[in-house]
Amino acid sequence: MSNGKQAWRLNVGEKITGGVGAGGSLVIVGTQKGVVYAYDIAGKLQWKSRLSSEVLSAPKYLMAWVIVRTGDSRIYGINANDGSRKWVYDRVSQPLLYVVVLV
Repeated sequence: MSNGKQAWRLNVGEKITGGVGAGGSLVIVGTQKGVVYAYDIAGKLQWKSRLSSEVLSAPKYLMAWVIVRTGDSRIYGINANDGSRKWVYDRVSQPLLYVVVLV
């Protein structure tokens, strides 16, 4: 941080979606396949957690929790210490409404 140089770089082996989150000495990414990876500040993998679908937004760190939104309208609360899933908020998506106009 003192000189602006890149500290480390890695390839998670999957397409990262939604962006990068950070907090509590973790760097957190989510992937198109629905996996959340958490790395320490040296770039060492701390844990990974498989979710139900593609991660849509950057994971958020909040008071030892990682909050993640997925493509199937679910929001997950993940323990930031070990990657265990603690809760899921499942919101039912509204169905698309088709209107047919006959002339």
